[in-house]
Amino acid sequence: MNSILNDREQRFNQILKISGYFRLPVLCGRTNFPGPEKNNGLTEKAFLALTETIQATFGAAAVYQNELGGADGQSIVMALVLDSLTAKKMAVKIEEDHLLGRMFDIDVYDEQGFPLGREALRKKPRKCLICGQEAKLCTRAQRHSVAEVRQAMAFLVKSYEESKKYYV
Repeated sequence: MNSILNDREQRFNQILKISGYFRLPVLCGRTNFPGPEKNNGLTEKAFLALTETIQATFGAAAVYQNELGGADGQSIVMALVLDSLTAKKMAVKIEEDHLLGRMFDIDVYDEQGFPLGREALRKKPRKCLICGQEAKLCTRAQRHSVAEVRQAMAFLVKSYEESKKYYV
């Protein structure tokens, strides 16, 4: 668990360095996955879909891009020549519309390195993958087992892979 917390701190420090250097909004995308094992087949597939989507959506506005890895899983970081609120709107749209969007966590930091929450866009909190209630409340109350959440995520990834077969 300490290695996950250390990775999160290192990623945040990297975001602050990028923000300070470029004086631009910074996007950080990663996959949500419960439990201590953040690097596995499901997260790899979801991260590939995330990076493809982020690059297609934000690539033209990126002046810097890097991928980070560690005990907390993989993440993609970009400095963007975009207004931070516009970038956050685009990120939330991905989280809401992509088939795997519920597995994505796409944060946007403003030019000073401060994170923009969904509330900056007057958006409701994210919903639980299992029951549709507010996700943070389910997480805090541990309403669903890790196995139950992983099973739902596995179903999402399988559905995504099946949907891709029709577009190849």
